[in-house]
Amino acid sequence: MLNSTVNTGTRWKASIGITEIELRPASGSYTTNKTAKLEKVELNGEIYNEADISKGSIGTPALFIDSIDIKAKDNAAYTLILDKEDSNKAYIIVESEDHQTRKTIDINLNVDEKAENAEDATRDYNYENVNIDVGNQQANEPGSRANDNNEATLWHTNWYGVTPVGNRWISLELDEEQVVDGLRYLARTGQSNGRVEEYKIFTSLDGNTWKEVAKGTWENESGWKLAGFEPTLAKFIKLQGIHTYGEGAQRDKFMSASEVRVRLAKDTIDISDASFNIRAELENDKYIVDELKAPIKAKAIVTKEGGELKYGIDYRVKYENNNKIGKAYAIVEGILKIFGKNKITI
Repeated sequence: MLNSTVNTGTRWKASIGITEIELRPASGSYTTNKTAKLEKVELNGEIYNEADISKGSIGTPALFIDSIDIKAKDNAAYTLILDKEDSNKAYIIVESEDHQTRKTIDINLNVDEKAENAEDATRDYNYENVNIDVGNQQANEPGSRANDNNEATLWHTNWYGVTPVGNRWISLELDEEQVVDGLRYLARTGQSNGRVEEYKIFTSLDGNTWKEVAKGTWENESGWKLAGFEPTLAKFIKLQGIHTYGEGAQRDKFMSASEVRVRLAKDTIDISDASFNIRAELENDKYIVDELKAPIKAKAIVTKEGGELKYGIDYRVKYENNNKIGKAYAIVEGILKIFGKNKITI
């Protein structure tokens, strides 16, 4: 500590005097988190949210990990491990901040498709721009209630008598044509009357000519259900209840829905559509051998406007009849942001 050099204007110099110094210890508390969770994983550009990850595994049609971004919750630590023995496997080990909890998230590569989450509303077409039509309705539970953004209300067919399968449908008309790839259906809570069991989904550009794009079954339980299908251009999407659940003898008498939504397709490219200027060819499409000792796997080369696409990220190749003499086929299949197939003869 130094005295000031300022002139005081007197014969006295400026000085500092200290009677006592006291040091006080600082104290505080810190929360150490006990959870081992991830908030988000972005794998090769595909986003998996907490609901996807909570199942303990995520899947992708990609053949390898080209890029990955992991966001942990509550300051948890994580480690990415590639399986040395199985090229289709990787793991994310998550450890809580207090080091007491550890969880493993499996990453499955080269699966048919990313597991879908029926509750994911991020790609829903704006319900406010949708007009509803139904084959039948109860006066106080009209079709509009399946599009009011209120999960406590519902559309129900007429309570009295049996609604035939030809009238068990709800149609959604969009403001304009869109490329769509799915329909989300919210089954009613409480009673099961009218919940859809077996369904068919149709699309149309004019509301008159319809094309079937999906069919399947849903479990007899409340909550969101999802029916996905190949991306298709549509202005109208119709859900038909081929078979419906019901209490006691009420099976196949009604159809109901708390909410229905149309899902927009991702911004993808169709590998089989010439307008996208994608060319798929084989490095060698003819093999002459004395005997076939192993299946032939011809290398495919896929380009878009002259630039080569990335195998395992943009496309993958499957084979048919490639284990015997004669004609075989290489099926070039778009993945992630590319869809569709090209079948090439070997």
